[in-house]
Amino acid sequence: EEEEEEEDSESEGATDSMDVDQTVTVDPQDFAAACRHLYEMGWLAVVEDTYTDTLHKAIHSKILKQCTGKYENPFLPKLHRWLDTVVYAYMQVVLCSSVDSPSDMFTAWKQRINFYVCEVLTTLRISEMFDIITDYPDSEPVLIDLRECLNNTRKHKDLSSSLVNQFQKRLLIPGANTSDIISLYVSTIRVLRNLDPKGILLESVSEPVKDYLRRRKDTIRCIVTSLTDDSNSELFGELGAGSPSTAEHDDKADLSDDSEDEGDNADHWEPDPVEADPSKTSRSRKSADIISMLVNIYGSKELFVNEYRGMLSERLLASTDYETEKEVRNLELLKLRFGEASLHSCEIMVKDIVESRRINTAIHSASKSDHQRTEEALLPFNRISATIISKQFWPSLPQEEFKMAPALASTLTSYAKKYSELKVPRLIQFVNHLGTVTLELEKEGKSVSFTVSPLHASIISYFSEQPSWDLEALAKTLEMSTDALRRRISFWVTKSVLKETRIESRITYDLILNTPEGEGSSCFGGGGEFEGHPMEEEDSISDLSNYKSVEMYVIGMLNNFPSLPAEKIHNMLTMFAMDPPYQFTLTQLQAFLSKLVTNDKLESPSPGVFKLKP
Repeated sequence: EEEEEEEDSESEGATDSMDVDQTVTVDPQDFAAACRHLYEMGWLAVVEDTYTDTLHKAIHSKILKQCTGKYENPFLPKLHRWLDTVVYAYMQVVLCSSVDSPSDMFTAWKQRINFYVCEVLTTLRISEMFDIITDYPDSEPVLIDLRECLNNTRKHKDLSSSLVNQFQKRLLIPGANTSDIISLYVSTIRVLRNLDPKGILLESVSEPVKDYLRRRKDTIRCIVTSLTDDSNSELFGELGAGSPSTAEHDDKADLSDDSEDEGDNADHWEPDPVEADPSKTSRSRKSADIISMLVNIYGSKELFVNEYRGMLSERLLASTDYETEKEVRNLELLKLRFGEASLHSCEIMVKDIVESRRINTAIHSASKSDHQRTEEALLPFNRISATIISKQFWPSLPQEEFKMAPALASTLTSYAKKYSELKVPRLIQFVNHLGTVTLELEKEGKSVSFTVSPLHASIISYFSEQPSWDLEALAKTLEMSTDALRRRISFWVTKSVLKETRIESRITYDLILNTPEGEGSSCFGGGGEFEGHPMEEEDSISDLSNYKSVEMYVIGMLNNFPSLPAEKIHNMLTMFAMDPPYQFTLTQLQAFLSKLVTNDKLESPSPGVFKLKP
């Protein structure tokens, strides 16, 4: 109803709508008479530039006013109605053409006006292309208009060059998260295939994006994470909807298959445009789906399979309940894409977890049914659950050697002995630094539970035997370097369980038995859980200068920004911190930034966001 009212008002005020720079009111009958006289004398060509300029200004103004920044509805049908009721009525008067039998001149002018409308609308949408892609699929209606306009104006090359420039300025920059770049690239694939089903437009636009993503270290991990994360409905949905072994198809599609496809439609065959890559076939451009295009960023599926294998290892080892339903589902979907042979190791890994649950249940049941054991002897079997893996099928696990505390070592030895009895002749070898230990510390009548790595548990266990340790003596007992021990023991210092004392070059650690007066009633400095899973949090950075250099980079960045999320800080450090090279994982960086907050160097106004402390 609103559109009809608008159209009525436009029809009634046709002259006002057309005279963009109007300063004088002209009677319609006088205007029609003047045009008729000009036509009879053959002088219309004299004023052609004037009424052409008037038409163009009116059309340009109308399109900018009605279409700029609006993507929810198609506008071409509405513009055509406006042309019929306003612009063409004006032209009939100017050219003295009747409605029933339009003159050849009027027909030619009508074609020119239609082309100009498409040209202006195409130029506008090209300038807004980045925003249209960002808003997709909500912006899908305007793609209907743009596809029709591109077919008329053939501005595909302008669109591709403009979009590449917009990407360079707004997307392919250090501050953009890799996951956001991939998400926008997926939307770009969908949008450009809507506009150009042949895939030539996408081919020209995607190359700079793929080149940039190849230079980012976390691209493969972000893609694999999106594929296996059911909360990411876009890519996860693509994984479930695809046909088997789609990812194996690449740009080197067989030429004979392409020729057969063209032979079936020989009457409708059209050559590729001049700008098309001659090394690629039309069939390969049309058939490659989104996941195949993401895989083809690197040209090989092996990198993605290896990355998934590493991520699967982390997830399975981090799980404490032996639940594999989600991983089995993801694995089955990936097998359809990448083939069963390439994911055979992953299948064994999942089976190891299922088998581990069965073995743990069997060991616990066997220990309970043995009536000769005392209640104390039963405790190790009831309190330990192990994940038992087939080493040759799993990725290399991180290594860190240390001597486990006797209390923990004896428990693991008892478990290994029971395992050997059940699985003759197999032996089990524990990876000491992986896993978690839940323990309780009691002070001043208060008990606090901690979930920490075996190394942290071993460190605090020695203080139950001796309340004070010299750093070098404790490092020798644990059979590890003093630098590595100092980094690990700092966890207990921040929890107010231990106190560090430095006298010249000697460093000692003492168990805090009583909370000093004036420090509040809270013991253990907040207590709780080790920040991050031990597998991820165990520091692989050997050079302590890395910490200082990262701190300097972070402070420098936050001097230029009010605040930054940890992900953006991580991306910028990855791009710019070269001397010494930046080696932190995102989890390690988050823990380090939290430590800077604890040391009053930074503030965290919201979770995961950091700024300088005033």
